[in-house]
Amino acid sequence: MKDDIWMRDTGRKVRFLSIDLNNFKNVRNGKVSFPKAIDDKKPGYNIIGVYGQNGSGKTALVQAFETIQRLLKDEKIEERLVSYGENSAQILLEFELEDEIPYHVTYEIVLSLSN
Repeated sequence: MKDDIWMRDTGRKVRFLSIDLNNFKNVRNGKVSFPKAIDDKKPGYNIIGVYGQNGSGKTALVQAFETIQRLLKDEKIEERLVSYGENSAQILLEFELEDEIPYHVTYEIVLSLSN
């Protein structure tokens, strides 16, 4: 069984700042920001839920995070993630990594259809 880096507890905190989706599933161009809680010193989560009308991209948002996880775990992506009529899709994820040295990380994934 290979080492599962995604699930390993390293003691680091990862805090999502924003995610941009372009031509991903039904989302042509969308951004979700994850603002910090009012009192950032209290433990807990800043994201409680995601809501929106039908077709607004809630499922695409979850699938984008699942896609990132699959890529990091070196798993196959067997479904079509690029919007129909487009040749590529982009996921742009920004997060903070709290470690001995804090980092601001921008992670870009471009999915291009093979010819």
